[in-house]
Amino acid sequence: MDKPECDPTSERLLAMLAASARGAAVSTGLAPSRVQSLGFMVKAFAAELAAENLSNQLDQIAQDLVALRSGLDSMSELGETESLRLQMAMDRLSKLMTTLSNVMKKISDTAESITQNLK
Repeated sequence: MDKPECDPTSERLLAMLAASARGAAVSTGLAPSRVQSLGFMVKAFAAELAAENLSNQLDQIAQDLVALRSGLDSMSELGETESLRLQMAMDRLSKLMTTLSNVMKKISDTAESITQNLK
């Protein structure tokens, strides 16, 4: 059976438990079935540690995703604000160009009219 993956602290604790179980089995003369039961209990404990470690890692990933989403939302809002400002500036520029064109047309028409009147 594969050993569950644990963090280094859990690995050391698991090794200490296994050594203690083997030592107790040898010193007390436990039957092989009892030694197997102890081994099973140690493996079950290791599985619990691995599951707890995995749960902690999943919680951290979930927190990271929430932070990432909120960052993206704020960047999106900033992008929308900047886009709106750019659109408003382009509209003002367009109105300015139209007004300037109209003024230049009036100046040209007036100059032409003056020239016609002088003839």
